[in-house]
Amino acid sequence: MAGGVVWRAAARSLRKGTMRLMEQPRVVTALRAASAVVESETSCYHHRASMWSSVSRSASTARDSAPQDGGLLRVLKSEIQHEKDDYEPPSTLARGPPQPFTIEDKPGKLEVTLRRAYGEEDIEVTCIFEPGMAPEEEGEEEYHDEDSEIPDQNVVHMTVSVTKRGEQPVLEFSCVVDKSNFSIGSVRYLEGKESKAEPVFDGPDFASLDENLQNQFKKFLEARGIDGDLADYLSDLMEDKEKREYSRWLQNIEAFVKK
Repeated sequence: MAGGVVWRAAARSLRKGTMRLMEQPRVVTALRAASAVVESETSCYHHRASMWSSVSRSASTARDSAPQDGGLLRVLKSEIQHEKDDYEPPSTLARGPPQPFTIEDKPGKLEVTLRRAYGEEDIEVTCIFEPGMAPEEEGEEEYHDEDSEIPDQNVVHMTVSVTKRGEQPVLEFSCVVDKSNFSIGSVRYLEGKESKAEPVFDGPDFASLDENLQNQFKKFLEARGIDGDLADYLSDLMEDKEKREYSRWLQNIEAFVKK
């Protein structure tokens, strides 16, 4: 009985001593630091586990998609190499556009723009290339869709805008380039550049105009450098651009699939 009392008294004394020790500032600080370390290690463990799980999923996805994409990448690589081997820029482009035209040709853009000044006028020539139907391979049956709008040959659509410096009206010629020649499809008079986005009278059918008037309109353009030399340059330029843009498109697709 006396032994039990002694042990209970000793236990109470020990608890009181422990509580007093726990209340000491340095002990409290140490315990808090130890708790923070444990929490940090636990957090790092969970972060590493989550990271490796994500990496594992990504690697699994890459392994799953790689066999499917391999065929596409091989064909793309082959086509890119074929275009590189087959590409030869026309010699007419080495010297640049006929003077004094300057050119703006941005990769990825459909349009090519040429500009020049003529007296008190600003001349802007905008071109878009429209590829024609591919030639029939030997042994293939010739097929033409009557509703198809694809031209039989490559076509360069050319728009010539003539403005008087400091004034708003624009004289706009819609033309088609055919090798070393060009033809006018319509002539529009626009009150201002902003009116291009609005429905306006396009003028009469150009082919229905008096022949002398048609000839004078063409001479009007020729005097401003819109002539056979420019048409010849634009034909080569736009066909070359089509090839360059196709190669660029292939390379962009290849880079995307590889990611």
